[in-house]
Amino acid sequence: MPWISTARRVSLGAILVGVLTAVPWPGLAQKPSSTLQKEPPATQVLSPKDGERVPRKDLDPPCPKEPGPCAYVDGHVATGAWPFLAVAPLNAAPRIWIQPPITAVKRDGTFNGMVYLGTEKAGVGEKFNIFVFACQNQQRFREGEVLMKIPDDCVVSDPVTVLRTK
Repeated sequence: MPWISTARRVSLGAILVGVLTAVPWPGLAQKPSSTLQKEPPATQVLSPKDGERVPRKDLDPPCPKEPGPCAYVDGHVATGAWPFLAVAPLNAAPRIWIQPPITAVKRDGTFNGMVYLGTEKAGVGEKFNIFVFACQNQQRFREGEVLMKIPDDCVVSDPVTVLRTK
């Protein structure tokens, strides 16, 4: 457009941008941020909930004397990942214990398993972090394995901290 001066080109450009941003374009409307919903994490502990006391009456199983008190855990992983449950007593940081293996994952990625929270005497009144490790290799960990750090090769849930009451 050589016949339009530079000043007019800038003005026309500003008008064009103003018109384009003021006109509602179908499919481009943004929802107000207050109505946007955050996607839940793919790898997560669903139950117990953060801050819950365990064992939960009428929900957690009677546990064998060895290794000790336990709790049921429900979780979720992304498609194609295999879950491992891990427990980290807060008073034994940074140690993390791998729990009994998960035997099945549903199509929607949900699973359930069991974690041990200390021994018959050790751990009463203490807090424990429960994690889900979502790994590509179903043989990645063995029950009873003790880790000194969170694994880099798995997706790790946020911890759920529970209080063992008995």
